[in-house]
Parts: sequence; C-alpha cells; structure tokens
Amino acid sequence: MLATPLVLTRLNLGIPLYLYIFVSDVVISAKSIQEKEGEQRPIYFMSKVLQGAKRRYQKIEKAALALVITSRRLRPYFQSYNIIVQTDLPIRQSVQLLEFEISFERREHIKAQALTKFVMELTPVSMLIVEEGEWFLSVDGSSNHTRSGAKIVLEGLNGVLIEQSLHFKFRASNNQAEYETLLVGMRLARELESQEANSKERL
Repeated sequence: MLATPLVLTRLNLGIPLYLYIFVSDVVISAKSIQEKEGEQRPIYFMSKVLQGAKRRYQKIEKAALALVITSRRLRPYFQSYNIIVQTDLPIRQSVQLLEFEISFERREHIKAQALTKFVMELTPVSMLIVEEGEWFLSVDGSSNHTRSGAKIVLEGLNGVLIEQSLHFKFRASNNQAEYETLLVGMRLARELESQEANSKERL
C-alpha cells in the first residue's frame, strides 16, 4: 500500500467522486473520476491480483473488498467528498462504511481516456494468474511549449502488458517529464504488488 495515494488529476471541491468497480476471477479494480463541464477526469486507479482464499470469494464479496481497499487508500477524499459508487453488483448491503457519505448507482460508461483500461480488461483471465517475479518498466516523456506528457509500459510474467498515457497539467522539460513518469510507473508497480521492477530502454 502506498503511503500517499496516487492521484492523477487535481480534485475540485464540491464535485462528487464517482467510483467504478470491476471484478474478475482473480482481479479486482477500481477507478475514481470527477465530472466537470461534461468531461470525466481520472482521479485514482487501483488494481489488485487476488491470492489464495480471496480468489474463491463471490463476485459481490470481491466488489465489496475493492470498495473497502479504495476507501482506506483514499480515506481523506472519502471524508471530504460525496462518493457515488457505480457497479452492477448489489453491494450496498454488504459494506458498512457509515463514516463516509456513499451512494450507489448502476454503472454507466466511462468516457475518460486515461487509465480506463484496467488490468482485467487488458489481459485474458488466464494470464492474470501472476506469480512472483520481476516487472520491466519502460517510460518516455516529452514536452513542448504547449503541453507535456508521457507513456508508461509495464511488462510482467505470462505476457501481461500494461500501457498508460499521461498528460501533465504543468509545464516540464523532457527530463522532468521522464522523471515524473518514472515515479508514476514505480507507484503503479507498487500498486500491482510487484516485488521487483527493472528499467528498460526508452520507448
């Protein structure tokens, strides 16, 4: 677990946080967004590969676990914002988080481009039975006078490949963009509970 959550976009006070939850046989994922001026802006991404007895949980139990994990990692935000959980599973009665203001809605389509592909959507379920081993991290940042951004690629065992694109809300040199991207990649590897991550050549 990260000491501080990886927040992708600056939050706006007074606007609810939408939390999307997805579950598969071996992975639980959650993504939070805010909607402003008709645009869905990614705030936080979490994906966890289940181990041991947790893989035998019912889908509703896995969804509840994803909500609990996210509420712990984003506790300050759960305490400060209205949380709207969007899921197709009836977990309202399965989770008691009375200290937070949480409502539940049927899941709608996620329009945001950044981090909309979760681990379970990127890879067949058979490939997501991840054993302990090293991940390879590749990053590349670029910047010009109008915008800066970067690309992250994490390669794991069994052909697992995670690609993410980032757009920074601040001006940065190419070196600064690459450094910020490296930090994000390392945090993402930590979120995936990677025991070892090695850097590769630029993309």
